Amino acid sequence: MLNLTEMEQRILNHRLEVPDAIADAIEAGEDDEVGAVCDKLIAGDLDGANAIDADLTKYVLADAVEGSTYLACADGALSGGETTPQKYGAECRVGRSLAKKISAYVGQALRIPER
Repeated sequence: MLNLTEMEQRILNHRLEVPDAIADAIEAGEDDEVGAVCDKLIAGDLDGANAIDADLTKYVLADAVEGSTYLACADGALSGGETTPQKYGAECRVGRSLAKKISAYVGQALRIPER
């Protein structure tokens, strides 16, 4: 179990909602299988994702962190005056927390892009 906060799940889902990009990036599994894993993870069903393919689930989770564009979009909102530095900083902290949790789960050090 990942025990993600609502904001961590939102950041994770931002990438999971684009399964084609994940499938292209990880070059593992069939596109349909990657999509099914993403759907399970979006629903918060880690056990269901692992039932499809546990190794693929780890690859998908790792890419959902390292391939994330959520914080880059938030940085763009900051540059465009649509958000505050405080909110952007809080989102970055949540992103780093997410990366730490997913890193522990997949067994490798991951970093979420902040810009």
